Amino acid sequence: MKRLIDIITIYRFILNPARVVNPRYTINYLINHKHEFIKPSLTSKLTLTLLKKLRSQNPYVLIDFSKAKKLYADYFKMDNHIDSLNQVESFLSSGEVYVTRFRDEIPIKGKRYCEYYINGSYGTFNTVYRINKKVLDSFTLTGLSSTILNLSTYNFTQFRYSTEEEIENYKRIEVLINQNKKKIEVLTKEINWLSKVNSEIIDI
Repeated sequence: MKRLIDIITIYRFILNPARVVNPRYTINYLINHKHEFIKPSLTSKLTLTLLKKLRSQNPYVLIDFSKAKKLYADYFKMDNHIDSLNQVESFLSSGEVYVTRFRDEIPIKGKRYCEYYINGSYGTFNTVYRINKKVLDSFTLTGLSSTILNLSTYNFTQFRYSTEEEIENYKRIEVLINQNKKKIEVLTKEINWLSKVNSEIIDI
């Protein structure tokens, strides 16, 4: 019964390819699973027919790596760039290290020749983070808003070493935040005490 339903479904797609919601995804899926349709059968013939029809309407588009390659190459030419995580580890062993997330784009060099990608991740621009410690293959980063990120081989081209001015500003704000946290603790204790007093008054 399932085989019959599959045949009918594929046949309907062949008659009206517009039914396929995401043709490029379907093409990639069929190509990656073509080993399942090697044996001659009605299903395999219909599947290959559908694949050819979708491919004719959605021809292969050559991926342009030039922008990603330039972003990646230019990163290592800019001031305060990070050479490697080994360099970060070396600097961290000598003292505190701060990095600034200066962009949303993450240019990545792929494994194959001339293969580059541009990925992205959440966060805010020009945010300074203090590097805490290495956990497995990445470093934990903490910002003033207590946001915790990771610095890894995957995303390090999104960061650069912070300038002296940025580090001084980070430390200045951190002092103010810590002072306010202490005030909040004192006020919280006072509020809790007053709430307890009120409860006791109500019980009288």
